[in-house]
Amino acid sequence: MPLARTDAAYFDAHLREVGVRPGMRVLVHSSLVSFGRIEGGVATVYDALRRAVGTDGTIAVPTFTFHIRPDDVMDPATTPSYGFGALSEWLREQPGAQRSRCPIHGFAAIGPAAEIVGAADETKSFGRGSGFDAMHRAGFHLLLLGCTFQQGATYVHHVETLMGVPYREWVKLPRQLRDPDGQIRPITVDYYSRMRDTPWQPYLHNLQNALVAAETVRVARAPYGQSFLVGLDTLHNATEQALAADRYALVTRNAA
Repeated sequence: MPLARTDAAYFDAHLREVGVRPGMRVLVHSSLVSFGRIEGGVATVYDALRRAVGTDGTIAVPTFTFHIRPDDVMDPATTPSYGFGALSEWLREQPGAQRSRCPIHGFAAIGPAAEIVGAADETKSFGRGSGFDAMHRAGFHLLLLGCTFQQGATYVHHVETLMGVPYREWVKLPRQLRDPDGQIRPITVDYYSRMRDTPWQPYLHNLQNALVAAETVRVARAPYGQSFLVGLDTLHNATEQALAADRYALVTRNAA
């Protein structure tokens, strides 16, 4: 069976269907393989997003750097993200992109609200002051472009941090950060990590299904998957409610 082909017109229609509109601030996690062979590549997707949100909208992407070790130097201007797809790297390298400076959970953004993302506390991976917190307060939506909540709803781990779930714990991670003037300085990042040797693994399918059933998330079918759009405030409240009812609502136990 030939691979599906998608183009600019397809992405314009797809983004309208999932609910992206002018002026919106969107945090985009993506899996572009869900769209088959994209004519024009990642530039086609980025340009469609820009048309969808317009000049008043802002696009943010994850540029996480879990691969950075304590002795490595994290340079927000040049250090690539790892494992977060072509769209994240494309946007990060665009003129005018602003990137937050956290050496764990950094974000890059373009648009009028990009400064809000770029100004997040570099020492906060999750929790108050983090990039997640900044985007929630600024009214961002989460766009899962061709990926599921399980693949892309990292935001829920920020809510787990605020709720103090029993399968995560605070750790302090030493990192080396390069400042804009070229100086390198040590910092310590607060990270709410999943406990070592815990039997609990993230499981976000039930949360996704509940939001879809409640019709508080928009859904659009892709050739090899689906896209979802949900306001971070809606996602935040739904996650809080799920954890208040069951502290283990977002995890599943490993098989013995």
